[in-house]
Amino acid sequence: MQSGDVPDLLQTGGYADKVADDLLYKAGDVLSVSARGNLIPSFAQAGEVGHEQYGIPFVSSARALFYNKAIFKQARISEAPRTWAEVEKDAEIIKAKVPGITPYALPLGPEEAQGEGIWELGNGGGFTSSNGAYALNSAADVDTFSWLKAHVVKPGLTPR
Repeated sequence: MQSGDVPDLLQTGGYADKVADDLLYKAGDVLSVSARGNLIPSFAQAGEVGHEQYGIPFVSSARALFYNKAIFKQARISEAPRTWAEVEKDAEIIKAKVPGITPYALPLGPEEAQGEGIWELGNGGGFTSSNGAYALNSAADVDTFSWLKAHVVKPGLTPR
């Protein structure tokens, strides 16, 4: 791109500078209305710069909460958790009743950096603000990681 030989496709995590240099098409110029309508709204919004979508999500990850029925049985927990408060409560019970078990495997850190974005987006935050500037310290992001730290990490319910 620096040489002026612009590629047809660009796979990158950051593209606001390319938008500023007028090097990218708007998503509306290359995707049909029906294709854009099939995008998960929060993923599509994550590709916006200045309220205009440029980034097109090509892969996404829908996380599922798995639990080990044998460990739940050992801890005398009869049902899978349905809320984050129940996840926290069940993890505390497992920690107390099933020694040597990690009660909750929290996907964060260098091997799962994209997971951090999922936590942020799930709480109304994200990597950027509505004007396209980085907003890693937004109130929603701070609330997200403060909750995780206070309710999962600090009480020792995950190895992080």
